[in-house]
Amino acid sequence: MLFATIAGLAESALIIVLAIALAVLIIYRRQRGEARRLAEERVQGVVDAAQRQNQEGGGEDRGVFPQRGDPEFMDWAVGGVGN
Repeated sequence: MLFATIAGLAESALIIVLAIALAVLIIYRRQRGEARRLAEERVQGVVDAAQRQNQEGGGEDRGVFPQRGDPEFMDWAVGGVGN
């Protein structure tokens, strides 16, 4: 009789613990999904801004090194001569 009562309480406690664990996992999943969505929106906003800037002509891609005729070209070119 005592064993049946303890088993019933343990079973009820286990069900409650599993229900709480399920609720915690659902909340965690929603928060991760929301964080992922916000990160994707942030990245998309940066990409859109860069594309707009390039379309407006403000995002001139000069490359890594200065072009010939640029006053900074000789500063770069001199460092590679004779070494």
